[in-house]
Amino acid sequence: MEIEKLVMAEISLINRMLAAHQVQAFTSKKRTMVVDSSFIAYGLKLAPGETVTKIERIQRELSNELARQRVRLLAGYNGHAVVRLRDYPLAIEVPHPAPVPLDWRAASLRMGRFVALIGRSYDYTGMRDEYLDLERHYHTLVAAMSGGGKSTLMRMALLTVTRNTSPNDLHVMLIDLKNDDLVPFRQAPHVVHYAGSIMAATSAIDYVHQVKEERIETQEKPWRLLLVIDELAELGVNREALRQLGSILSTGRSLGINVWAGTQYPTAATIGSVVNSSFTTRLVGMVDGKQAAATATKRAGSGAELLQTPGDFLRVDGVELRRMKAYNIALDDTERLIVQIARRWRSGYERQPLQVGSGYETGYEPPITGYVTGYGERTSGDNERATITGYHNHFPIRAGRPLTHMERQAVRRLAEAGKFEHRGQFSLNRAVLFVYGSKSPERLAWVREALEQVDVGE
Repeated sequence: MEIEKLVMAEISLINRMLAAHQVQAFTSKKRTMVVDSSFIAYGLKLAPGETVTKIERIQRELSNELARQRVRLLAGYNGHAVVRLRDYPLAIEVPHPAPVPLDWRAASLRMGRFVALIGRSYDYTGMRDEYLDLERHYHTLVAAMSGGGKSTLMRMALLTVTRNTSPNDLHVMLIDLKNDDLVPFRQAPHVVHYAGSIMAATSAIDYVHQVKEERIETQEKPWRLLLVIDELAELGVNREALRQLGSILSTGRSLGINVWAGTQYPTAATIGSVVNSSFTTRLVGMVDGKQAAATATKRAGSGAELLQTPGDFLRVDGVELRRMKAYNIALDDTERLIVQIARRWRSGYERQPLQVGSGYETGYEPPITGYVTGYGERTSGDNERATITGYHNHFPIRAGRPLTHMERQAVRRLAEAGKFEHRGQFSLNRAVLFVYGSKSPERLAWVREALEQVDVGE
């Protein structure tokens, strides 16, 4: 049966049901929106003084009658026609009888820096891209039951943000406690660590927490750090990790630290109340019941439990809620695109280990690209600072090795110029972060050795 004929039959049935229950409202063809990948929305016109509550009371009856009619009209149809009420404008939403996945090839992958494309949303004016901007959408929770499209959405987001952002500007920490959907991203040049066990995940979160504390102290944010977690509920066994994650979520947004987390069980009992309340954007797909829907969306009556098709999500940004469809991308295509992304950014890069705790695997970091001279000369006068130029072309070096003679000279000159002071006092942590980009006991020792000839105070 053609979709247009089905739509006309369902319009007629909806209007009869509304009249039978004395609801002064109607729908029509011009008020109907058909989204081939997801749903059909039958817009409603209410008479003055009529209430939405009366329509809510007959949702089950509408669902049953629409499903019964589809079984009769569509050969082989054995699905449901669960009704969800859509607001602004008011409409009756039902699943499309034969949804076609929204193929990622329909998307333009070219976005701005720090921007991840995730899907499309639809209203009566047309469609629009849905994206996550790390500079605006700080922390994102993706919640959906198994098979709901959660991991596929996260793969698409990671692919596009790494395609559009240089590894110099974005470092990614991956935690995949299923060791499944995010494994291919271990080859992406932005990924500095991959954790596939609870122990490794705990160390990863501890490292990000240390970065947060150091950035509070130094107020320097040399690159944006994105922590990606799938499956978040698995961390519930480690309360200290959840405490640190809650701290990261609470203060990380102003420090260049973002968190994306996926879970099948978005309850305060499984992921902690602080963690659950700290996400600024929520993408909620098929969930198990009204309670799970309310917890995931942080609002009552969202209707997330009525979503029926994998890849269907409700997006919640503050007070705004809208339905969207996530792009569908297979693992094979994911792996192929990661190879392309690596080729695009890896020119001049080599694989370097980042030692931040036990259980880690190596990631990519920028290599040494040559030495820079001309760090400046000391100006005359005992109380005058040195004029320093050119150091930003070389540091941070992000390599697990001692400093060369020329680099030690540069670090000493920078220290003499007061580059590493914090609130009027020399900070070794600030120096190590500036020189290497991250801390380790060896790097602390190497910088301390370089500064032995410099009077840096207490």
